[in-house]
Amino acid sequence: MASTTRKNITASWQKISDGDCTVQSLVHDTQFYISVGATTPKGEEYIILKLTEATTFAYSSPVWCRVADASASQPIVVIA
Repeated sequence: MASTTRKNITASWQKISDGDCTVQSLVHDTQFYISVGATTPKGEEYIILKLTEATTFAYSSPVWCRVADASASQPIVVIA
């Protein structure tokens, strides 16, 4: 069963879901790095999104997120 949670995303990679999820930022001018895979991303294995609209990741794999600005901490909402 899915649930809705609010997560505070920092400059460190955080697993936001173990599988499919829908994500939206609560702050619309922040860029997020997003990566999909079983382990913590290394190097440049990510895409950059603002997440201003609800975005669904349906890859049946863990989803990782971090903010692009190393000094920022921003909230997102995750439905997974």
